[in-house]
Amino acid sequence: MLPSVLVLLAGCESLSFYGQAARGQLQLLLARQPVARLLAEEELEPPLRQALERSQRLLKYLEDDIGLMSGRRYRSYVALQRDAVVYNLVATPQLSVTAHRWCYPVAGCVPYQGYFRRAAALRAAERYQARGFTTYVGRVPAYSTLGWFADPLLSTFINWPEPRLLNLLAHELAHSRLWLKGEAAFNEAFASFVGEQAVRDYYGAEGAAVYRAFQAQERAWRHLVALQLELRAALAALYGSEVPDEEKTARRDVLYDTFRRCYETDRERLGAGRFDTYIRLLNEAALAGLATYEQDQPLFALLFREADRDWARFFARVEGLNDLGDTARSERVAALRQRVSADQQVAQQADDERADQVQCRALAGHGVDRNPS
Repeated sequence: MLPSVLVLLAGCESLSFYGQAARGQLQLLLARQPVARLLAEEELEPPLRQALERSQRLLKYLEDDIGLMSGRRYRSYVALQRDAVVYNLVATPQLSVTAHRWCYPVAGCVPYQGYFRRAAALRAAERYQARGFTTYVGRVPAYSTLGWFADPLLSTFINWPEPRLLNLLAHELAHSRLWLKGEAAFNEAFASFVGEQAVRDYYGAEGAAVYRAFQAQERAWRHLVALQLELRAALAALYGSEVPDEEKTARRDVLYDTFRRCYETDRERLGAGRFDTYIRLLNEAALAGLATYEQDQPLFALLFREADRDWARFFARVEGLNDLGDTARSERVAALRQRVSADQQVAQQADDERADQVQCRALAGHGVDRNPS
């Protein structure tokens, strides 16, 4: 995730926003403690020592085996007194599942706005709600400054289980390797794929017990992601139809009710209650944020297979897209998405009867008829 701290030279939507971004980043920079110095301290608490040592070992793997160079990043540590480093605001207009975009000179246009204080993010959400937007504020444990600063390890994630920590470090370092200005969904899906594939490669087919537990959690989330994207597609079709707004609102409520019944029906497989709070708060803004990270991941899985699972060749293919002009790149990405869609339809037809598929198909047919493509 790219934070708003990189965009301090942008216009004047809110001086307080840019002020809090500058203060938040500066506080992180000033609070950094070198990992090497911490590890040299005899009185360092064993859990933190083990976590820091693990992080450096994982960074070495990412550099040597994946090709994600960390440089000065994640060689320092900051202990925060909060549950996230920033809080992301996502906002969607009424009857829309497309996120509002904030545009900045470095990052381009992105579908989120980051605040270092949760209260500030909530106040911003209230302002957008007053303008008719649907909003969602999510916690962000880490972000990348794309090499502008030496990003530190943070207390918000340093104690995560090893697979999850590896995923996060790979995700953030992937942002430093490639960031297409104004292409947030592409960037986040790329980094998300790199993080997940790096974990799979690190542990191999069998893996340790901690990896098997991670896999079980990931399977539950993958199933839930599929169901959420189905809901988002149904809502997008509804909102893009000629149905009057009053009827759209009524049908929207039916879709959400159906989705939550699907969740309850398959609750054990969909996290066994771990996502109950999230599901209760789910709205169009949350779905828009989810799509930013998830929707294009199969595209990168396709490129990875075409590169024979070779990381250097994979990165060359993806980075080659950056060398194309905007029009050519958009056409290439669109063609890849069509191939992924065709592959997914074939796989779904073959897998409809498999026991590990999400069982609830009740969303299909609700809202309005929609083009399968």
